[in-house]
Amino acid sequence: MLNTNPVVVRRTLGALRESGIVESEGGRGGGWKLIRSLDQITVLDVQRALVEGRMLPAPLSRDHPNCPVERASNAVLERAHCLAEAALTTAYSETTLAQIAETAVATK
Repeated sequence: MLNTNPVVVRRTLGALRESGIVESEGGRGGGWKLIRSLDQITVLDVQRALVEGRMLPAPLSRDHPNCPVERASNAVLERAHCLAEAALTTAYSETTLAQIAETAVATK
């Protein structure tokens, strides 16, 4: 159904478990379930559980560290990416999985 390797699914669910988003039960009738309700889980929670580091790392050049053009370009790129990441972080933190579910149901 997911069209991906089962190892990818297990790793993803493991990362979500480590972050306190899901838990698993073994045995008959077992499986994975959310620990918190959809309105208590933000997109940022899921993002941070699955991806380490920055969401939007700037594609900086490091080939010529003494070049003033490279340094200036890197500074502009870094600032733009920091501003974009701040906006994305805010949007992710304000969006819950419940909101996504509501939108999905409304567009059926």
